[in-house]
Amino acid sequence: MKEAEKAIGAPIKVTAFVRYGLGEGIDKKEEDFAAEVAKAVTATARFLASQGHELEEGAPPFDVEEVSQHFINLWFFAFDKRLEGFGKKTGRKPGPDTLEAVTLKLYEHAKRIDPARFMEATAYMNRVRRGIDAFFARYDIW
Repeated sequence: MKEAEKAIGAPIKVTAFVRYGLGEGIDKKEEDFAAEVAKAVTATARFLASQGHELEEGAPPFDVEEVSQHFINLWFFAFDKRLEGFGKKTGRKPGPDTLEAVTLKLYEHAKRIDPARFMEATAYMNRVRRGIDAFFARYDIW
């Protein structure tokens, strides 16, 4: 407090304090985000229809889980080699003692992504991309 008094040029006197527990004293706003989004989408659809737009529900033809797995194989191909390279430069071998849990799991997964698996993921994502292209040839918004 002496430093603060010196900085403001006046004495400071603590007259009271309150100790809060973790999360206590924080007003949490309860919101239903999904309902809010649904309401906004419905309002937008009504507006577009009122402007003469033809509306039709649709989605590009792909499986989100499958896309996610192939994407991980593309994104983390050779990730293990990069981490091992950093490890050589720093003298810290990648492992449970040097990596956070998620990074360690991704490092271990990357070791199993061989070039054939990488090429399979590339081919899959190209097929998905062509399906998305075809979707947007027909629809303006997803």
